[in-house]
Amino acid sequence: MHPYDFNREIQSERLLLRKLSLDDAVDIFDYASDVQVSKFTSWDNHKNIEDAITFLKIIMQKYENNQPSDWGIVHIGIKALSPNL
Repeated sequence: MHPYDFNREIQSERLLLRKLSLDDAVDIFDYASDVQVSKFTSWDNHKNIEDAITFLKIIMQKYENNQPSDWGIVHIGIKALSPNL
């Protein structure tokens, strides 16, 4: 048993931190394709939805290996990923 569980969701009244899934590809692409967003990151902007899917598959592999990785922030009232939080 690993001493840390990096896969637990965390929820407050307003926000949910949860694992990302392939269902999030469109939301990820929406902000990751924005040049104004990616200029402040370590990655290039996504050119197509396949870039987002590739990113998500890497993240999901980390979840399977119980490694720390990116999580999605969901505004509970909107029920969608919120890149602006």
